[in-house]
Amino acid sequence: MRRVREHVSAGRIELKFRHQASRLIRINGRITGVAGEILEPSTVERGQKSGRAVVGDSEVSAGAVLVTSGGIGGNFELVRKNWPRDRLGPPPKNMVASVPHHVDGRMVAIAQQAGAVVINGDRMWHYTEGVKNWAPIWPNHGIHILPGPSSLWFDARGNRLPVPCLPGFDTLSTLKTILASRYDYSWFVLTQSIRPTAP
Repeated sequence: MRRVREHVSAGRIELKFRHQASRLIRINGRITGVAGEILEPSTVERGQKSGRAVVGDSEVSAGAVLVTSGGIGGNFELVRKNWPRDRLGPPPKNMVASVPHHVDGRMVAIAQQAGAVVINGDRMWHYTEGVKNWAPIWPNHGIHILPGPSSLWFDARGNRLPVPCLPGFDTLSTLKTILASRYDYSWFVLTQSIRPTAP
């Protein structure tokens, strides 16, 4: 972020906070800009959804447009819709979000409406070592436990997870194994001596 601020100070980057993109402008077959709304300033408490009330319109033109809106992890409905049931079975009933609620997939649909093609929409990455943050920054905020090499991992019935379901190793195999137990939680056991510590 420091380098971005340096570019802002030099006039090479302009940050437009609380600007919501809702449409890619297409002229003569090419994308020439972004249009959307200016949202009211947000004063919500930490851990709450920011307001989406519109107070104005916005439009920006450019020689090139890159969509870097993140994925769909803040939108559980969309996560469940794209869930790879053939590979992982049904999605869990309970989830936590490792991203804010505005990472909701809106721009994926907007880009598709403008002619973009989405491939591998079911190729999602889910951290199985996630727990709900006791002091959330956004709604349903989950944090990823950095696993120690000797952590013990059990399914809901107390069975040790098999290889390759090791902490920090193969999260999709681990997710499939946990869900196959018919529970959407597991037990991650570690002690003060084997827990990871900050460098």
